[in-house]
Amino acid sequence: MTMPFASSADLAHKTRSFEELAEGVYALTAEGDPNVGAVEGSPLSTPAPDRPFTGRPPRGQLCDLCPGVILPDVPVPGGRLRELCRDGFLVLLGGMCDSGLFAQVLGKVCTAPLVVRELAEIDGSGRLAERLGAGPDEAWLIRPDARIAAIIPHAGTDSTAAAVRRASRLI
Repeated sequence: MTMPFASSADLAHKTRSFEELAEGVYALTAEGDPNVGAVEGSPLSTPAPDRPFTGRPPRGQLCDLCPGVILPDVPVPGGRLRELCRDGFLVLLGGMCDSGLFAQVLGKVCTAPLVVRELAEIDGSGRLAERLGAGPDEAWLIRPDARIAAIIPHAGTDSTAAAVRRASRLI
């Protein structure tokens, strides 16, 4: 069962603002509620120049997926996508990435719980990869709060390990 965020029951209109939380770290909030958008420039996220934060979408539409944005809670066989994030970091891999190799290498750089899953293993239909816009050579690092920490094109174990270190503050 999915546990609701504290703000999910509060449906009252709130004034939205784009706030600087720290030097170079910005958040789109609604009177302090961070569940309305992205944390842009977070030191825990690896920037993706080809997937910049494009701003808050019109009401009822989803943000373009990029580092700092919360992962959509889409249904997947056996549950919902965000349920896979709850126990630690989640690395989602395109079909061209070797999940066994990634798991072996990333397990050595992160002491926090970390799970490596191929997108096709989660949803063999390809709909999940299509919904995310994930390429076959990409690695997506998702934090335990379901925020996208990195989208790494042409993913290798070194570039993904660097993103894991950054997200877990080991650099």
